[in-house]
Amino acid sequence: MHTTTENNRGLKILARVVAIFVIVCFAITFPWGRVSPIPLFLGLFAFAIAVTIPVLLARRWRSLMIAWLAAYTVAYVVLSWRGAYIDANLGGSDNRSIWYPAFCGEAYRSPAGRQKSTLRPLGWFFLPLVMLDRTLVHRTRFDAF
Repeated sequence: MHTTTENNRGLKILARVVAIFVIVCFAITFPWGRVSPIPLFLGLFAFAIAVTIPVLLARRWRSLMIAWLAAYTVAYVVLSWRGAYIDANLGGSDNRSIWYPAFCGEAYRSPAGRQKSTLRPLGWFFLPLVMLDRTLVHRTRFDAF
C-alpha cells in the first residue's frame, strides 16, 4: 500500500512533467511541412497526459481531479479566446477555414503546394476540448477563400 508521501511525490513528478511539456510546446516550433516523427510523438504524448491525469486523480482524490479539469478548461478557454481560423485546402476545391485556439495550430504548405493546417503538440494536449469547441462554437467554414 502506498503512503501519502509516496502519492504526493508521484503527483509532484506528474505536475513537473506536464509543466515541462507545456513550456516545450510554447517554446519550440517544429517543421510541420516535413515528415518528422517528433511532432506526432509529442502530440500523442500530450493527449495521453491530458486523458490520464484525471483518471489517475479520480482513483484517490476527487477534489484534485475536479481542480485539474477546471484548470484544464480555463486554460483552454483563454487559448480559444485568443484563437483564429486558419485557411486550408484539403484537395481540389475543398477550401475551408478551421478553428484553432492560440498556439494550438499552424498553417503549412504541402509538397503539392496546397495550404494545409495542423495541430501543434499543445493542440493535441487540448484535443478533447478542441473537438468540442469546433462542434459547438467555432464551426468549420467551407469555401472560405
